[in-house]
Amino acid sequence: RSEQVQGIVHLDTALALAKLARFYRVTGKYDLAESFYQRALAIYEQNLDDPGNYAICLNNFAVPL
Repeated sequence: RSEQVQGIVHLDTALALAKLARFYRVTGKYDLAESFYQRALAIYEQNLDDPGNYAICLNNFAVPL
């Protein structure tokens, strides 16, 4: 929904994707988690004026899948 409302490169969209990624990682759906983490990181890389969320997302992605 965030993607439709805010756009595909908005920081809120990245945050929503990162939260979905974390959910899928915790529930054992690692392929889905990786996909969502990569999409969130791509958005954060385009918006490096917010390095905190980028670092958090990258750290969570680095946790062994």
